[in-house]
Formats: sequence, C-alpha cells, structure tokens
Amino acid sequence: MFASTARDFIEKSILSDRDFLRKHDPGRDRADFEAAWRERQTGARAEVNAFEPHYAGSPIVSGPAGATSSAIGSHIYAARAGHHLTPQPLSSGMNVFEELGDGFTLIDLGTDDAASAFEAAASDLRIPLKLIRDSASDGRRKYLSRLILVRPDQFVAWAGDEAKSAAELLRRAVGQYHISE
Repeated sequence: MFASTARDFIEKSILSDRDFLRKHDPGRDRADFEAAWRERQTGARAEVNAFEPHYAGSPIVSGPAGATSSAIGSHIYAARAGHHLTPQPLSSGMNVFEELGDGFTLIDLGTDDAASAFEAAASDLRIPLKLIRDSASDGRRKYLSRLILVRPDQFVAWAGDEAKSAAELLRRAVGQYHISE
C-alpha cells in the first residue's frame, strides 16, 4: 500500500505540478496561470476522493479473491474486508466508533445468535473480542452485512451474513493463517 501511495499520489503530484508549471508559467502569462489554476482546483476533488487506503487482498482479511491492497479505492458504506469501517450511528445514539473495543469487535446486526460462535472461538484463542448487538435499521443496513468483524485499527477483517468458521476467521485476522489457502 505504501508503494501505491508513493506512486499514485506523491510521484504523480510532483510530475503533474512540474508539467502544469511548464505549460502555465505565471512569469510568462499570469492570467493564463490563474485561469488554469482555478480549473485545476476543481479536478483535484476526484483525486482526493479516490484516496482510500485499504489492504483488501491481504492474507489477514477474508475478502474477495484477486483483491489487491492499494491507496486508491472508493468510499462506500458497505463493510468490506480490508477497508476502514464506515461510521454509522447505533440505536443507542452513539457512533459505532465510540463503541468499538480495544481488541477485535464483532458487530451483529440481527443474526440468530451467530455471535456466540465468535465469542466461544475468541475465548478459546485468547483473542479480545467485544460484541455490539444492534439492528440493521437507521442506516446500518448500508453495511450490506449482518456480521462485521472489526480489527483494533478500525479496519474490517471480515463481513458477511453467516460465518461458517468463526475460529478460522479470527485466526486469519490475527495472522494465524495457512499459506496454502
């Protein structure tokens, strides 16, 4: 991801600035420079909005096959493995970030007690896990998943509607995965 940030933002900005100043030299034509500068500022929003560092595709997250870590992405509400959790208010009125634990957090948005498998696995593996139970109403439906495993750094380790193996998902999230996967 750091190489992507350097290449896609820092290096690109340096080269873009160089080319801009060669074409619109304020010492040569101040009016042209100012007009081009105003136009350029409107286009910068797209680059800023594309900055969404993530580590999708990392072996420590359970996400879609073929995903790769990058500094470029898209900002959406859906909980996606390797992406930062999107803020949403909880039914209590608190923002989800105010309720996340110091270790891992499982957000359960109305499953039929699927969280108990995570709690048991976390206990067996000695992984700190906080459980947040809430409903999918009031915007939380935008997460597009009923279960969301959040890492201590507020990035999503896994999201889905049912977990086939809570222990396997937790082991992967802490780096205890098998290379053959």
